[in-house]
Amino acid sequence: MEWYRLALRHCPHNFSLHDDFYLDDGTADQPKKDVVDAHLFPAPSLADKAGSLKDLWEFTLTRYALRAELFEAWRKFPASDMLEWLTTAYESREDCHCRSTVLELVEKCLGLAGADLVRRAWLDYPEKIHFAGLANASIACLHHEEGFERCFAVFDALSTQGATPTHDVHAEIQKSEDA
Repeated sequence: MEWYRLALRHCPHNFSLHDDFYLDDGTADQPKKDVVDAHLFPAPSLADKAGSLKDLWEFTLTRYALRAELFEAWRKFPASDMLEWLTTAYESREDCHCRSTVLELVEKCLGLAGADLVRRAWLDYPEKIHFAGLANASIACLHHEEGFERCFAVFDALSTQGATPTHDVHAEIQKSEDA
């Protein structure tokens, strides 16, 4: 349970939460002190958390990588409810882990129904979102032409600016939409 709460708060990618220190089930691998009755406080399982969007979201945030069974649990909810929840989650936290997780869920579970959220996420690039997740969600959720145009605008910006997109990528996207 300790690992679960720490991963929820700090992201499972945090160095101190890696598999050097915790097993896959959240058990401390190198505790400094003996853990008394650890079996009484297990980390929650997907089955424990799949009953509500809130619980499933929290469980999802603790995963190092999202797997097929997790996507299946999300798909059991109506798409409109899922989109509303994920939009709220995206807006409520600005950390890249949260936002990348939202985009991966939108990509894998919502498709075109998530298009407006993906367009919204483009407004945060590159300051508050990683390109890889945004590109995957764009290709899956936007009409192909729009998704590819947005991604190619980033590549064009990279080629004209060197290694990082320091100029206004949003202006490049707007130019491609206007053309």
